[in-house]
Amino acid sequence: MRDFAKLQAQRWLLGVAGRAGLAVLFAALLAFLAPFGTYRFRTVELIGYWTIQMAAWLVLSQVVTWILAQLPAMRARSVVQQRIAAVILAALPMMVVTGIANNMISGWQPEPSEVAELFVSITLIGGAYTFLADWLMTDMLDAHAEPTSGSTALPFAVPDVAGDGASDAAAADNALIDRLPPHIRSDILCLQVEDHYVRVHGHHSSAMVLMRFSDALRGINHLPGAQVHRSWWVATGAVTALRRNGRTAQLTLSNGTAVPVSQPYLAFAVRTWGGLAAAAD
Repeated sequence: MRDFAKLQAQRWLLGVAGRAGLAVLFAALLAFLAPFGTYRFRTVELIGYWTIQMAAWLVLSQVVTWILAQLPAMRARSVVQQRIAAVILAALPMMVVTGIANNMISGWQPEPSEVAELFVSITLIGGAYTFLADWLMTDMLDAHAEPTSGSTALPFAVPDVAGDGASDAAAADNALIDRLPPHIRSDILCLQVEDHYVRVHGHHSSAMVLMRFSDALRGINHLPGAQVHRSWWVATGAVTALRRNGRTAQLTLSNGTAVPVSQPYLAFAVRTWGGLAAAAD
């Protein structure tokens, strides 16, 4: 548990550092390009202006994202939908920050049409930063978490049954199953990590649970299945096809969901579902 907490702390710090670094790059690029009329600013004003803008966006977007993540209605949405909502909502307080900065530098007094233009410009820049940051941070954090070539990948979740781990496993079991809608509890096809949540897929619907992936895996250790990717677990009987693609593969489940198989789990997947490969060709 201490090792897991340490890993999570490292991932959090890496994510913060990565997003902050990208914000600095965005600020430098925007100061160089001087879009939306900021070319009239002096060099020092340009640098300070865009640095403040990106710092404010970094904070506001993260706060709004966290707030939305607490809402059950938003947790049921895809990550893309959550990010779009976060960008739109974060743009509202960001307009205040930008308006004050514009007024201080140039005495800007907005007309109604200029307010709409300001909102559009903020959502364009903020949206570009947010989605690029998500994409880059996902790859960076995935690479940080990926098993090394010298490690042994254990595709099946193994519960901790000794000492305090036994009570932790029991709590994880109850936490996962109890928080699922009744129609999904007996219909679990796969688990998928989405940000800080685990999406549990059934045949006809899915549900998101705020839980560590390791706890979620212990929560379904009574089901026949395997982890096939750092972010995916699949039920053995849910797989209908396997497609090889070099050092990776893709599984197709009975509900049509496509599940990636990463290299550390490829050999196991081929041994388990290799007979279905012909059906996929």
